[in-house]
This record gives sequence, C-alpha cells and structure tokens, in this order.
Amino acid sequence: MHRLPRERLLGRWGDVDVCDSITAVRELGALGLVDPARAVIRGGSAGGFTTFAALATAPSAFAAGTSMYGVSDLRTLQAVLHKFESYYLLKYVGGTPESDPELWWERSPVSHASDIRAPLLVCAAVHIQLHFWKVDVYGMRHVDFAG
Repeated sequence: MHRLPRERLLGRWGDVDVCDSITAVRELGALGLVDPARAVIRGGSAGGFTTFAALATAPSAFAAGTSMYGVSDLRTLQAVLHKFESYYLLKYVGGTPESDPELWWERSPVSHASDIRAPLLVCAAVHIQLHFWKVDVYGMRHVDFAG
C-alpha cells in the first residue's frame, strides 16, 4: 500500500520532495513527454522551498526555477511561525532547530545557495525576513529582504 504524499514527507521534507521532482522529470523525459534539458521547476510557499532546495542540492537537474514566497531557511521560518503552525515544521523536518541544528541547516536551501547554477526568479513578500539569491551571468548575489 502506498503512503500518502504528505506521509512520505514526515521527517524528510526537503529530501523526498526534491527527489520526486527530479524523478518526475527523468521519467517524463524517458517517455519523450518533456525535454529534461529544458525542464524548469516552480512553486509557491512549500513549493517555493522545494524549488530552492532542488536548485541548491541538484544544480544540474533543472534549467531554471521560480520561487514564489518560498522558504530558504527553515530555522528562520520556525522562529517566526505562531505556535500552531510551528508543529508542522517539527513534524515534516524532524527534531527541532535546537535538538538537531545540523539537520535544520542542511535541509535549508540557504546552506547550499552557492551551489545554485540555474537562473532563479524569486518573488517574495517583504513582511518577514527572507534570504534569497539571484543567479545571473555575473554569478550569485545575496539579497536580504527585511520587513
């Protein structure tokens, strides 16, 4: 019996979703339905996190990406969430930023930002502090948005 997609993410958000995205492109490419060399990834919020994570941890998997108000640092998100939503991250990332700081840093795309090679469009709100990168022909630039 297959587990529901959200159950597969328990303790593995930032890993399973990225692998699934890469596998989807590979399999669709094998069927001739997409050109893997031109495949792009995009998402908003949690999907924006997956976009950041995929581009940062698998730099050659996608030709480009768009993240709309995506999460780049799980620790920062955990710190600003209200109590009800904070349990969501504890469940899907695993542990806490205090009990497993290495895991929370490793799963945060910000920790792999220098590995991003594909063009990345970032659309973000400025009411909370977010960290993003712009990749262009001159290299990567870090941009801080603070509200």
